[in-house]
Parts: sequence; C-alpha cells; structure tokens
Amino acid sequence: MGPNRRAQDRERAAAEAAAKTKRAEAERKAVADGRRPSIRRGLRAASVIGAALAVLIGIGGGQALALAGCDAVNAGGFNGFFAASSITIGGFTVGDKLTFTLVAGGADWRLENGSGGTVAGPTGFSGIQSYTVTSVGNDTTLTQRTTIFVPVQAMTVTATCVAAVSGGSHKLQ
Repeated sequence: MGPNRRAQDRERAAAEAAAKTKRAEAERKAVADGRRPSIRRGLRAASVIGAALAVLIGIGGGQALALAGCDAVNAGGFNGFFAASSITIGGFTVGDKLTFTLVAGGADWRLENGSGGTVAGPTGFSGIQSYTVTSVGNDTTLTQRTTIFVPVQAMTVTATCVAAVSGGSHKLQ
C-alpha cells in the first residue's frame, strides 16, 4: 500500500468520524429540543410497559389460563350423545367445579383424572354427577369415558363448569 493510499484511508476515516460526531450532536440537540426521544428514554418506556404487562399477566392473565378447562367444558367439550367415547380436557385449576347431567341409555359413564383414576362414576343411570378439582392424581386434566354395554344404546351428557378463580361463575351452556 502506497503513501497516497494510506493518506486517502486516513482522510476517509477522519471524514466518517466527523460525520458520526455531527450526527450525534444533531441527535443530542433534537432530544434537548424535545423533537425526538432518545434511545435511553425509549428503553425506559419499553421497560415500564414490559413491567406493566408482566403485572397484568400475573394478575389477570392467570385467570385466562386457569379458566381454560372450564371454558372448554362450557363450550360443549364434554357434551354429546355417546355410545363409546373418551374425551380429555386439560387446563383445570384447583377448586373448579364440574357438573354432569346424564341421561342413561345403556352406557357406562365415568370421569378420570390425569393419572387414570376414577373420580366420578361409574354409573349407567340417569342423574347428576359433580366433581371439584383438587390437584390430587393430576386432576387438572380430566377424561370423560363412556362405554356401551347395551347394543345400539348411548348416553347423553351435558356438562358445565364453575371456575374457582375469583370473579366467579363461568357457567354457560
């Protein structure tokens, strides 16, 4: 590299440094005049928004997560006319209360926890079965099982859920 090339590189570097300095000075002036927020102010605003969002998720967002199981039940997740079926719904929270109205027609009905243990039923009779989530046996996930024991028969199931979360009843049908 010759002396002219080195001189040109130094001049280019000096010009770039001067341009950076000029841009930085213009930005500082703009911030001082209130025309443009600084990066520091933007980061501070983002952190405040992030903290507020975290608080809202911690307070209110937990309700949405806790109600997922009840929402699925109340949307008809366990409802129907069944001969032989197995329906699993998760996302329940401790204290959620499920109520099942059964109309028998030659099928056996039961409700099982996530570990496979029966928590309500078994029954082949019409009536109402209730269950409150307790956290025992992985019962935040529940499976409704219907088994046919009389050919060409079934059972009608209508289920509702009242969420345990403060703010109360999520009972829909």
